[in-house]
This record gives sequence, structure tokens and C-alpha cells, in this order.
Amino acid sequence: MDNKQIRGHFSLIGFTFMLGIAIIYGLNFMMQKICLWKPELVANSNMALIFSVLPMYLLGLPALIWLLKRIPGEAPSPHSMKPGHFLQGYIICVPLMYGSNLIGLLLTSLIGTLKGSPVENQVSTILDHTNLGLIFLVTVICAPLYEEYIFRKLLVDRAIKYGKGLAVLLSGLMFGLFHGNLNQFVYTTLLGMFFAFIYVNTGKIRYTVGLHMLTNFMGGVASTWLVRQIDLEVITMLEQVGASEEQIMSVYMENLPGLVMFGAFFLLIICLGIAGLVLLVLHRKKFLLPREESDVPKGKTFAWVLCNPGMLLFFLFGIYKIVNQLL
Repeated sequence: MDNKQIRGHFSLIGFTFMLGIAIIYGLNFMMQKICLWKPELVANSNMALIFSVLPMYLLGLPALIWLLKRIPGEAPSPHSMKPGHFLQGYIICVPLMYGSNLIGLLLTSLIGTLKGSPVENQVSTILDHTNLGLIFLVTVICAPLYEEYIFRKLLVDRAIKYGKGLAVLLSGLMFGLFHGNLNQFVYTTLLGMFFAFIYVNTGKIRYTVGLHMLTNFMGGVASTWLVRQIDLEVITMLEQVGASEEQIMSVYMENLPGLVMFGAFFLLIICLGIAGLVLLVLHRKKFLLPREESDVPKGKTFAWVLCNPGMLLFFLFGIYKIVNQLL
């Protein structure tokens, strides 16, 4: 096995991602200049979201896709996935998504407490006041299609030759770092690894796209809609100013339908989370991918795959973005 060839291959992947990121950041920089010149373009959260993702989805990510396709790769053997297995896959996504998201939130809260100011979650801030239809378009349609094609199809196809486990790990880590913030890093890494595992075993990207869409719909659209059925600002304000029990109860009764729906949704997530954990335990042995002769030797993954100029640059940049967000 040619050590230099493997290092060069993964270094090229790392540099390609960095070039794609440079294009995206360059486009965003130009868009920011335009918005400074015409501030009315981003006068509300809807327009702010549109102008923040438009350069990336129209030009940046297509450019990254074109660049990655120039690197040789091979797809895993195609296999069908039964509807029951797809459903089990989504149920497993629930504890991975919500459990790891909770860990990310706890870490950012702890860091915010230590530094004396909260860690800003720009994604959450923008989505809190954005039109649900626009959130659906961005998070349920555009993001899964682009991200699964890039981080599962293109990236896994170019890493799987050197090990299925390596391809799964790399797909998750690079997917998590690509988001550039700690709030999303933990759950995008774990979900990315799970989606890569499914793609490696099925060779069909439509299954991971479907799981990604369903996960984003439940976590981004459905939950946001339910929260908006409750007037949290009024409830919080009344409790802070010491309103009477009658006033507080009156507001709670007005928000009762929303509270019931949100409670039912929360209970559903808890049940699915427990079921997902059970499935993870029952099927834990299936997540062990067999090694093959072409795999990178044990103990050499870090040195051969990550310790090269391209990958080091990508990982250091991703870590820098996360640290910068925390500070």
C-alpha cells in the first residue's frame, strides 16, 4: 500500500473542500457588501436568510461539487432498503439528533457561563423569526439534497476504497466541521456518520436524503411551528412581573391548544428516542464494518489520512471557526 499516494489523495480532498469554502466565503463577502450598500435588502429575517444561503446554494456548493467530481472515486455496491428498515433508521436518528444536540447546547451554555456571556447561535436567531415556508425550503429541501450529495455520495465514494469505517468517520467529521459552530457540530457529526453508514451499506443516496429531510422537518419545521402556537413572550413576561395567578392561568388557558400539541410532540420525541436507543443496543454489532485488504492499516488512519496538508488545513479551519464562534 502506497503511503504517499494515500496521503496525496486525501490531501487533495482537503484542499478541494477548502477551495470550495473559499468560493463560498468570497461570495458571502460580496453579498455582505451589497447588503451594506442596500441595507433594505436584509430588513427582516426572511431576507437575511435568503441572502445568507443564496450565494452558497446557487454558486458555492455547485462549484464544490464540480471540483470534487474531478477526483477519482468509486461508489459502494447498490442494495435496496426495506421500508421497515428505513423507519428503524429514522427512529435511530431521533436519539442521535436530540441527544447530541442537548450535549452541544450544554457545552455552549457551560462555555458561555465560564466566559461571562452567552454563546450566540446565529442559526437559531435567524430561524426564530423566519417564514415557515422558507425554513421548509432551505432546511428540508435544499440542505439535505446538497449535503447528502456532497458529504455522503461524493466524499464517501472518494474514501471508501481505503476502508468503509474510514469513509463513515471522515464523512461525519467533515460534515460536522463544515457547519462551523459547536451548536451544530455534535449532532451533525453523529448524524453524518449514521447517514454515511447507511449509504455505505446501500449505495443509494436517496435513503439518506429521505432520512435527512425527515429529521430536519421534525427538528426544524414541525417543532418551530408548534413553539409558535404558544405565546411564550407573554407567559414569560407575566411570570417575571409577578402577575396574579388568575392572569397567568388565563394566559395558559388561551395557549392551551398549543401547549397540548407541544406536549404531545415532546412525548412523541421521548418515546422515539427511547425506541431509538433500544434499536441501537439491539443492532450494535451491525455497526461494525468489516475490514478489507485495501483498508488503511490499523493505527495509520490519523497519520496517513489526516496528517497531510489538505486535511490539516480543513480541520484546523473548522476548529478555528468553532472556537471563534465560542469567543
